[in-house]
Amino acid sequence: MSTYHFNPSPQDFIHNAIQLFEKNNHDLALIEIDKGLPFHSENAYFWYLKSSILQAKEEFQLALSCIDKAIGLSPQKVEYWGTRGLILMSLLEYPSAVESFKKALTIDARSAITWYNLGSCFHKQKLRELALDCYHECIIIDIDYHAAYLNMAIIYGEIGCKEEEEKILSWMVEKWPKSAEANWNLGFLYLITGRFSQGWRLHDWRFQINHFLDKHPQFFVHPKQREPHWHKGLDIRGKHIFVYFEQGLGDCIQFVRFLPQLASMGATVLAGIPENIEPLLWNMPITLLKQGDNLQNFDYHCPMLSLPEAFSSDFDNINGQPYLLVDEARQNRWRQRVGAQSSRIRVGLVWMGGEHSDQPEFVDLNQMRNLSFEKIAQLNHPRIDFYNLQIASHGPLVMHPLLTQHWSTPNFYDFTPYIGNFADTAALIAQLDLVISVDTSVVHLAGAIGKPVWMLNRFNSDWRWLRNRIDNPWYESMTIYSQPEIGDWDSVLNAVAKDLALLISNPRQTKGLPNAKGLLLTKVERFFRTAQANIEAKRYEVALGLYDAILQIIPDHPLALDKKVKLLTDLGQDSIKVYRWDLHPHSTQTLPHLSFTWMDRRKWLQSLQDIHEAIQLEPFRVHAWTQRGRLLQKIKEDYASLMSLQISTLLPDDQSVPDAHFDAQSGRALALLHVGDYELGWQAYEWRRSHSSKREYKDLVSVKKRWLGVESLAGKTLLIDCDGNLGEVMMFSRYLKYLTYFTPKKLIIVVPKTLIALFQNGSFSLHSVSSSADPLPLYDFCCTLKSLPLLLKKWVPHIPRVTPFLQTPASFLAKWTKKIKAPNNRKIGLVWSEDETNTQARNLSLAEIMDSIGGLPVGFQSLQFGDHTQTELEIYRQTMNRNRPQISHHPDIESLADIAAIMENLDVIVSVDGAVAHLAGALHKTVFLLSSYNSPWYWGSTGETSAWYPSMVIIRQTQENSWEATLTILRQKLEGYLKTQDLCTIGLPPVQRVQSKT
Repeated sequence: MSTYHFNPSPQDFIHNAIQLFEKNNHDLALIEIDKGLPFHSENAYFWYLKSSILQAKEEFQLALSCIDKAIGLSPQKVEYWGTRGLILMSLLEYPSAVESFKKALTIDARSAITWYNLGSCFHKQKLRELALDCYHECIIIDIDYHAAYLNMAIIYGEIGCKEEEEKILSWMVEKWPKSAEANWNLGFLYLITGRFSQGWRLHDWRFQINHFLDKHPQFFVHPKQREPHWHKGLDIRGKHIFVYFEQGLGDCIQFVRFLPQLASMGATVLAGIPENIEPLLWNMPITLLKQGDNLQNFDYHCPMLSLPEAFSSDFDNINGQPYLLVDEARQNRWRQRVGAQSSRIRVGLVWMGGEHSDQPEFVDLNQMRNLSFEKIAQLNHPRIDFYNLQIASHGPLVMHPLLTQHWSTPNFYDFTPYIGNFADTAALIAQLDLVISVDTSVVHLAGAIGKPVWMLNRFNSDWRWLRNRIDNPWYESMTIYSQPEIGDWDSVLNAVAKDLALLISNPRQTKGLPNAKGLLLTKVERFFRTAQANIEAKRYEVALGLYDAILQIIPDHPLALDKKVKLLTDLGQDSIKVYRWDLHPHSTQTLPHLSFTWMDRRKWLQSLQDIHEAIQLEPFRVHAWTQRGRLLQKIKEDYASLMSLQISTLLPDDQSVPDAHFDAQSGRALALLHVGDYELGWQAYEWRRSHSSKREYKDLVSVKKRWLGVESLAGKTLLIDCDGNLGEVMMFSRYLKYLTYFTPKKLIIVVPKTLIALFQNGSFSLHSVSSSADPLPLYDFCCTLKSLPLLLKKWVPHIPRVTPFLQTPASFLAKWTKKIKAPNNRKIGLVWSEDETNTQARNLSLAEIMDSIGGLPVGFQSLQFGDHTQTELEIYRQTMNRNRPQISHHPDIESLADIAAIMENLDVIVSVDGAVAHLAGALHKTVFLLSSYNSPWYWGSTGETSAWYPSMVIIRQTQENSWEATLTILRQKLEGYLKTQDLCTIGLPPVQRVQSKT
């Protein structure tokens, strides 16, 4: 009789295990899998599922062993390699994790989750550019991959690109309005940029994020409980309100400031506060609750970080004065312990944040904000006594070897063994003159008791310290020293060391100086904001008084001077006396400002006279020579201008004006191009890429991948970033076709949305065209469009003048040809104003131009577009009943491709300097350019012909701000053209028209 052996189906075990796994019953799920493994040990999915369960139990080494067995049985499963990568990330074996993710991508390059995980792995290693590339690839595959967008925004925030971060987060909130992560992160961005009222409104989204709720302390009251959440507008007189600690200890110290304000509203305040902070609040009118106390007897509850929103806290109404008092008895004990005050300066030091072994997210934070003791020891000075404020793991046993190795003098004192809570730390700080600390709870404590505190701030600053500030509205006694670049602590410590030396050299000011900078700048900043508010309320005299108050604090303050001058000018008063009468007339500070004031009035000779006087007083000032060069250019002294700008670039960097040396080099480059010295001009122009701190001169992408014109592009992807305005983008696009000589695998160009259709139909071959608003695709090399003349000079030594190099899309041409009727007479397209936001020096009114040429036997069609166009046309039609344009296409123009199609149906274009003039030239349409007196460099200074567009006639202003003579010449030129229809008769060289490829 044979025995029947039962062999259970693998699906039974897998189904049961998955059900248990989804219910977080990990141990039972593991037992179920282990039951089936003896029968199905060759089933790869069993090992994969077991690995996933062990991963959830954080048994990563066992999980790695199981996933390796699954891969051995089924090596072509992309999810197996992806899981292996995630396990290796948990083991902090990032290079091996990268290899696993890359292996997964060789199996399936379209796996969005694998690209996302690879990006996360690079992000963990601080390889942010590689991470961004991966996230871009992820969203190309899956346009709705929410987490990839979020991580991209976070990276942009980490590297200081707040504009890009805000653009992504705002777009996410619009696309996913209920995304808690996007709203919360956007709220943080508003806070760090000082937009508090907007930031607080979004801050409560934190309660919709699961991982935030999981980390909350025992005093947390879930928002969905029946007890109402208190917010502004709710009357709490006679009520019990429970306020509870959340997030970090520093947050708690920062926001307990609001508790007395709650009590003053007539409420009984019940506070859930960490035990080591409770003694700090000894004099506050609150009831402290301990763990285990009854938390049911209250009318309202409010988390501590929701109080700023409830009290409508904004930049102007935050009280930065001290709000915590140190118990006098405790102070006396610490005074005896530390000893009586002496003439030596006492400085407390904190170089590391708290360690949180149960919160791995603090690992990354501590890597960014912490210093080694070796680094902080650079501040040692024999005339200063230093006191250890580093608590926790840095006790005497740890400190002794550190001091022996890195501290050479006996002026470091450690009383931390006697510290039992934050009240003891506060009492010790009270005995010191100054605290120097990285971003920890100690800086909050020092600020809360009013002790001068210098904070050493990481590049990726926390929201409460704002951006690019040395002061802070929350603590008037704080001065902030921020990293200029990620990880650059040396610059921070050098600045602090210099200020410590200043304290030592001014012993009489020791007690007041450390916080003077913060107090002073806070006051000045508030004066500026209040002045602006008064201007908006039309209280101009009050605003002028506030600017005068700033000038009393900081004589010759540039911004205050400029704003006062502007306001006086707007009011019709003589602003020149601000410089000549109110201030010293021969100041090296006031003379350049006086020159700029004359320049704003377009009084070039008076401006030149003052800048000459400034140069005589201080001949080595870069920005003065740069200003002289620009002024000489205004009065058509091009070569003299070039010499001034040349001199300015040879001078030492001007430390008094940010980016002064960059402005000099940039001005020199434009001057060289203006006089037609293109070879040197391109070289000088390229200098701007690597030497400017201004964001607008930085590439969209990393300098590490920049193409320098010598690297092989065969089989590579080259990305072109179109810097410049719309006209310049079209002008420089003529160089794109020469890139095909390098046989790149892909050529991707990032252009504004309005140009996309035109660039897809250019005579050059592009593999893809992206809007500048889109996420960037992967690429091997990148460069900017304006860099191409320099990079290609070996192959293209002269400006390519063969046109057209842009082509009107066939679909647009068909649409507009139907709209524009066959001509009974010739048609002239008109552009009299580039746009309402640009300088008015190059613009005309429609009435001016029509009074000049309106009587010609032609039909006029407006090529204007923009919000102001229709209004101007209506005004003209109501006030003038003759010589008006027959047709305006403004409502139907959506992009420059529409304008191109309209142009193809016209005979000639008349345009002021702007995008439409460039487009006409690029399409080889006859175009008469009305050039203002001070035209851009690419139109040169003299002559009717253009080095860039053979079909263009340049008609220049002969007198600044006067178009009368220019329009007379325009009429004569048009009359000649209408008689002959031969461009050669009006000054244009013959050109062979080359048909574009489709």
